[in-house]
Order: sequence, then C-alpha cells, then structure tokens
Amino acid sequence: MNPTLEQQVTAEQFSYCGPSDAVAILTLINRCIQIRQESDLEGIFESLRGLLEFDCLSFLLAEFNEEGMLLDLESFQVNWPLKQPHPGQNPGLEHNDPIFSLLMPLAFEHHYWNLKAFDYQGNPEWRQQAIEAGLGEGYAVRAQTHNKKEYSQINLCGVTFERRTEFILDTVKPHIHKAFTLVRQKREQTLLEDREKMILQMLQRGMNRRMIADELAISESRTQQLMNKIYTKLDAHNAPHAVAISLSKGLIDFA
Repeated sequence: MNPTLEQQVTAEQFSYCGPSDAVAILTLINRCIQIRQESDLEGIFESLRGLLEFDCLSFLLAEFNEEGMLLDLESFQVNWPLKQPHPGQNPGLEHNDPIFSLLMPLAFEHHYWNLKAFDYQGNPEWRQQAIEAGLGEGYAVRAQTHNKKEYSQINLCGVTFERRTEFILDTVKPHIHKAFTLVRQKREQTLLEDREKMILQMLQRGMNRRMIADELAISESRTQQLMNKIYTKLDAHNAPHAVAISLSKGLIDFA
C-alpha cells in the first residue's frame, strides 16, 4: 500500500534527512573522496551551501603541538565579510576570523554564538567590527583527529539553526576535514624536489653530511646548503625533525 501525499510530507517534515538531502549529502561526500586539487574545494562548499543555504562560511584547519600551542592555521572562505584584520588582531593567528579566535580555547562539537548577547572576551572594537560585518550570530562545528593535535572548524552565518543542520554538518564534516587535509598534503609534496627527497631518505637511513656528499658527488658545504633549504621548507629544526615531518606527511617512504 503506497503512502498518501500527506503521509509522505509528514515523514519528510519530521526526519532529519529526507530523500533529497540524502542524495545531496552523498554527492558532497563523493566530491570530498575524489578531490584532486585545491580548486575542487569551491565545489564542495557550494554543495554544502545548496544544503544549508548559509550566507557566509569560514573553514579552518588548525594544527597544534604537544603543549596545545597553535602551529599552523589554514583557511578557506565563502563570502566571509572580513578581509582585513583589526589593528588589535594578530593576523597570523586569527586570519581575519574573530569567531575562530574567540572559540579556539573552547572544547566543543557544536557551538552557537551571538556576539551581542554572550559575554565573549576580546577586543571590543574587534568584536564590534565583526558585528557590523554581519558576523554577530552564527554556528560553528568541529571535527577533531584522534590524537587531538589537529582539528577543523566550520563557521557559518545566516544558516537555520535546527536538528537537520546539525545532522548534515555532523555527517559531512569529517569528509570535508579529510579533503582539506589531502589538498594540503598534495601541496606540500610539490614543495620538495627529487634530490631533496633523496637526501631525506639518506638521512632516514642514518647517513651523515659527509656520506651524503660522497653519495651525490658534491661538496659538504653544498650538501649543507641543500639540507638547510629542506629545513626551511619543512620548518624543521634539524635532520631528525625533518625526517619525522616528512614521514608523518607522506613526503618520503619508510626505509
């Protein structure tokens, strides 16, 4: 017995995810899985806009050290209204996103913010600038890795706050996190030249500067120059640190 139109509407109204939502979510996840380049991110977030109809979005991928200090922060924005940081901001930390800066110390999966109603600590001029730009109210969600050293945060303004919103974001956020991580890894892989990867492989095998110089048939001073260049690219302190970073990011293979 086929359900009546009224029954179908009722089922759609009280479910977190209707048939049309399910198709759109699966399409978005498939985009994340098949991501090939950074420009594909735009299509992913536009698919999310089709689901949630937000006004503006800021996606941030943050990486921390063992002490919980911020090491790196990358962002992708869709219609995010703030382009220049307030003079009181640290642009290297907040990336023109007061919401991230205000919520960064907090542990959460879902967070509704209202800069007018809530007693957030921060520069008053900075907060007023955010309110005037249209960021006075919004919704944030986080996805976190198992080691708690990396998480992504999606900030949304102009989105409807309901259980459907939470369901959709909970479903797609780990896939968006993974997609952005893959893009970053591919970008980093292009930073190292073939000879630099070869030197890192030699360092991993325990070879010192003289041994590497002999292997490459170059001077020790030239070898040191190449090693210093590698350290700069990877933001490494020394050879073991450079090898550890390269292995963790998949830039070289385990010997």
